[in-house]
Amino acid sequence: MVVSQIFDIEHVIQHYDLPRDMVEQILQEVREEFQGDELMYELHAVRAIQAAAMREMTPEQMVRSINSEADRILDEHGLERMTTPTEDIPRIHRRSTA
Repeated sequence: MVVSQIFDIEHVIQHYDLPRDMVEQILQEVREEFQGDELMYELHAVRAIQAAAMREMTPEQMVRSINSEADRILDEHGLERMTTPTEDIPRIHRRSTA
């Protein structure tokens, strides 16, 4: 398990389900590059894991992955997507509590 201060690296690892040895190699390389700067380590670890995962995905898988993560974030903040009858552009609004 990866302990992080700012970014949820463990969630990113689980979300993309990359082989553990690949993730460990990425984390080791990023750690070597950003020794002593935990924030930069976490930021670049998340970016590198996402980039590695995206290289393995088809365009359709990328869209599903991005939408899945967007839905998780919307749900986390009590928001949902909505589309008006005259528009195809999704809008974001707070869920009603009623």
